[in-house]
Amino acid sequence: MLGSRTYWWGFFCGVIFLGGALVTARIARPEVISMDSLAPALAGAMAGPVARMLQAHPHVLYVRAEGMERTVISTLILQFPDVQFRPWMDRPPDSGCEPNLPGQRRAVACGSDDFVEASVISMPLRSTIEVAVSTSNSVGDAVLLDAFGRWVVVSSRGVVL
Repeated sequence: MLGSRTYWWGFFCGVIFLGGALVTARIARPEVISMDSLAPALAGAMAGPVARMLQAHPHVLYVRAEGMERTVISTLILQFPDVQFRPWMDRPPDSGCEPNLPGQRRAVACGSDDFVEASVISMPLRSTIEVAVSTSNSVGDAVLLDAFGRWVVVSSRGVVL
């Protein structure tokens, strides 16, 4: 009788272990994210920096997003209808950022503070994405989670240069 209890206990633990392993493999498996769902994720990561930039100077903002500028701009316009978003290619070059003397370094934030840039760093888990976000005077990253088709910022941090 003792042997059959041990057998059933071992069987039960084995089933629990295999079930846990299958759930873990399902959650941790890589996922292909389409461009249609990636653009809202990048726009969601950009929303915080855009809102902070608008407090200082509401004007035209240029967007750089891994070749998906048009799609990201259309998503950002829904969140910020009063702002004119333009693709990165339309941005005029900065002036006054060239060093005056040979060997002199240019200032870190000498350019116009009129752009926001986002790029995917990694996709560590299923329905999770880490995005790097930068402006002319700040850098940061955001972790977003796909919650039933809507990207939600779970964690965001940044540094002003």
